[in-house]
Amino acid sequence: MRTLKVFIASSEELRLERLEFADMIQHLNRILKPRGIEIEPIDNHEEYNRELKNCELCLVLYWTRFGDYTKSEFDTAYSELCAGRNPQKLYVYFKDADEITPELRAFKESFDTQYGHFFCRFENVDTLKLNFLLQFEAYQNKGSEAMLQVRDSQVEIDGQPFVELKNIPFAGNNPEYLQLLKQIEATQARVLKYPGDLDFRQELHDLQERRKAMESSLLDTAKLITRLSSTTTSARLTEAMRLFEAGDNKGANAILNLDEITRDAEANAARLDAVREIESETLKALESNIEEYRLKIKTLQNEMERGWVAEVITVYDKAIAVAHNRIAPEKVAELLLDYADFLQNNKQYHLVGTLYEEALTIYRTLAAQNPEAFESDVASTLNNLALLHSDTQQLDWAEKEYIEALEIYHRLAQKNPEAFESDVARTLNNLAVLHKNTRRLDLAEKEYNEALEIQRRLAQKNPEAFESDVARTLNNLANLHSDTQQLDLAEKEYTEALEIRRRLAQKNPETFESDVASTLNNLAVLHQNTQRLDLAEKEYIEALEIYHRLAQKNPEAFESDVALTLNNLALLHKNTRRLDWAEKEYIEALEIRRRLAQKNPEAFESDVASTLNNLALLHDDIQRRDLAEKEHNEALEIRRRLAQKNPEAFESKVARTLIGLALLHADTQRFDLAIKELQEALTIYNRMAQYTDVEQEYIEAIESLIKELQEQSTE
Repeated sequence: MRTLKVFIASSEELRLERLEFADMIQHLNRILKPRGIEIEPIDNHEEYNRELKNCELCLVLYWTRFGDYTKSEFDTAYSELCAGRNPQKLYVYFKDADEITPELRAFKESFDTQYGHFFCRFENVDTLKLNFLLQFEAYQNKGSEAMLQVRDSQVEIDGQPFVELKNIPFAGNNPEYLQLLKQIEATQARVLKYPGDLDFRQELHDLQERRKAMESSLLDTAKLITRLSSTTTSARLTEAMRLFEAGDNKGANAILNLDEITRDAEANAARLDAVREIESETLKALESNIEEYRLKIKTLQNEMERGWVAEVITVYDKAIAVAHNRIAPEKVAELLLDYADFLQNNKQYHLVGTLYEEALTIYRTLAAQNPEAFESDVASTLNNLALLHSDTQQLDWAEKEYIEALEIYHRLAQKNPEAFESDVARTLNNLAVLHKNTRRLDLAEKEYNEALEIQRRLAQKNPEAFESDVARTLNNLANLHSDTQQLDLAEKEYTEALEIRRRLAQKNPETFESDVASTLNNLAVLHQNTQRLDLAEKEYIEALEIYHRLAQKNPEAFESDVALTLNNLALLHKNTRRLDWAEKEYIEALEIRRRLAQKNPEAFESDVASTLNNLALLHDDIQRRDLAEKEHNEALEIRRRLAQKNPEAFESKVARTLIGLALLHADTQRFDLAIKELQEALTIYNRMAQYTDVEQEYIEAIESLIKELQEQSTE
C-alpha cells in the first residue's frame, strides 16, 4: 500500500470546508485502497515544519485573511518545492470574498509576478473538491487512463459521484450549458406525455448525446487548465483561463483570438529561428502560444457551433506549423497525437496515419537516446497506428506494428510489471482480434489465453480496475471457441464472463448492462445450436428486456440490438413451432430495421432483407403464400441492389432468396417462374465457383431440381 500524505493548511474561518474536504478524502480512499493507494491528510500546526517535509502534496487555503500559521506554512512549502524536496506539489486556493485584508490582497496580487499562475479560486466546497481531484489526477496518473469521468452532470470516479457539475462555475454559470439542460428537461416532459412519439425520443437522445459531449469537453478543459495553472502563462492565456473558470466560455474563446495568437506565435518562432542559441524567454513565450492554441481548441469544442470541427482543424494546423523544430520534440509529438485523436474521433481520417507516423518517428529518435523515458510512447503510438491499419484493412502493416509494440511492452513489463502488464494484455488482445479475423485461429487462441492470464492476475490485486477486462477477453475467447466448435469451453467462458458482468452491472448498470445483454445473446446462440432451447429462450428474453430498457433511453445506440435479439428469438420460436410468437417478433424486428434503414440505408438495408426473408419462410410454412411471395420479392429487390455495389458480399444472398422464391412457386404449381429463378441462382453459383468455394453437391442439387420441375411442367 502506498500512502500519499497531503498537508492541509488554512485559517479557522475555513473549518467547515476542511471538514467536508476530509469527508471527500475518506470517500476517495474507499475507491483508491483496492488500487494500492491511500491518501493521508495531515493537519498538525504545532509541528508543521516537520510534518510538511514528509508530505508529497501541500494545500494552502485562504479566504479573507491570513491565519496565524498559514503564510509561514506557504513560505516553507514553497522553499522546499523550489529545492526539489517535499512537498512535490503546492496547491493554493482562494475562496471568493467581497472584502479581504490588505495583507492577503497584496499576497494574492503577487502571484502573477512572484510565483506564476498556480492558484485556484473557489466559491463553494464542490469547486474546492473538483480542483483538488483534478490536481490529484494530474499528479498521480501521469499519462495513465483518466480517473475522473462525467455522467449526468456528476463528476465521478469508478461510478461513484463526487461533485455536482452544475455547482461548478465553469458549468453552472455557462449559459450554453444551462440552456441545453433546459432543452433536455422540456423534451423529457414531451416524451413522458407522448411516449410513443419516436421523433421526440430521438430528439431527447440527440440532446443527451450533446450534453454528454459538452460535459466531457468542459471537464477536459478544466483538466488542461489544471495542467497550465502550474506554469507561467501569458496575460491572454491567464485571462482566458479566468473567463472559462467563471463560466464565460464564449468570452474565453473571444480572448483567444486566432489571428493574434498566430501573429505572436510566428513572431516568437521567427526570433528563435534568427538566433543560434535558443533564447529561453522566447521559447517560453512560444510554448505559451501553443497552450493558447490548445485552450482555443477546447473552447470551440465546448460550444460545438456549426463548423467547429473545421475551425479546430485550422487551429491544430497553425499550432503544429509553429511548433515544428522549435519546441521540445516530445511536445511536438504530443500535439501530433492530440490532433490525430481529434481527427479519428470526428471521423476525419485523411491525415490520421501521417500524424501517427510523424509522432512515431519523433518517439523512436527520443527512445534511441533515452529508452526508459520514451519506449512506452513508441509502443503506444504503434498500437494506435495498428488499430488504424486494422480498420482500413491494411492487415500486414497492422500485424507488424502490434508485434513490435508487444515486444516493447514485454520488455518494459519485465522491469516494471505493475506499470506495463496491462499494456501487454491489451496489445495481445488487439493482435488476437486481427489473427481471428484473418483465420489464424491457433495464434489468436494463444494470444487471448496469455492476455487472460495476465488480466486474471491483475484483477486479483485490483478487481475494480481489471475485472471488466477479464470478462471482455473471456467473451472474445468464447467467440473463438464457438467458431471452432469447442462448445464446452465456449460455454464455460461465456458463463464466467456473464457472472462478472452481472456483478459489475449491479454497481454501474449504465456502463455494463449492455455487456450483460451481449453475453446473454452469445450464450443463447450457443445453447440454441446445442438444442438446449429452454435455456436459450430464457437468455434471449432477458437480453431483450435489457436492450428494450436501454433503447428507451438511447434508441440510436440500442434499437439495432433489440432487432437482432428479436430476430434470434423468432428463429428459436419458429423451430419450436410457436409460430404466432415468431411472426410477432419478426414483424417487430422488421419495423425497427426499416426505421433504421431510412436514416442509414448502407448499414441496415441488408438486415431488412434478412428479416423479410425469415418472415417469408415462416409465412410459406403456415401457407400464407401471398404474404411470403411479397416478402421474398422485396428481399430480392434489396439484395439485387446491394449486389450491384458489392457482388462478393451479396450475390450468394440473392441466389438464396431466388431459391426460396422458386420453392414457393413450385409448391403453387408456377413451374415456369420457379425454373427461371432456379436457373438464375445456378448461374450465380457457377460464377461464384470461379473465385470462392461453392459445394459441387449444392450446384448438382439445383440442377436436379430444375430437371424435376421441367418434367413436372410438361406433364
